[in-house]
Amino acid sequence: MKACSKCGESKALDYFHANAKYKDGRASCCKACANKAGSARYQANRERRSAMAKAYWETHKDKRLDRIRAYQTHIRASDKDAYRKKSLAAHHRGREQLTDWYCAAMIRQQAGGWPPGVEVPVDLIALKRESILLKRLGRQIKEAINQPQEEP
Repeated sequence: MKACSKCGESKALDYFHANAKYKDGRASCCKACANKAGSARYQANRERRSAMAKAYWETHKDKRLDRIRAYQTHIRASDKDAYRKKSLAAHHRGREQLTDWYCAAMIRQQAGGWPPGVEVPVDLIALKRESILLKRLGRQIKEAINQPQEEP
């Protein structure tokens, strides 16, 4: 048992993060208090960190994109059949579950090209998802109507 330095509650050692700095090998505040402090710190510095990440991306964009392309090329070339199966499975999963990624891809495809780097608006993705669901429902109704009725 150990007392948390923030909330003062006595808790089992499992409720404290591992930390080699301390004699007992555990942090001074419990995981719940550490998570609350981390969330507060994240919220307080969110805009600054976002700006820093964006600035880093802009300065290192070419280098990072080159690394990504090289990795993708290597993966595709190393085992084409496995890559094809994996990407086809992801596509089918997206189509079945109507993921945001799949709906955005359908919008980009039907638009005949989408400006690179421009995100598809969330509202447009939601509309596309509804449109696909309505088409599926229409197909199911047509199939139900066209099926021959079984006579009792």
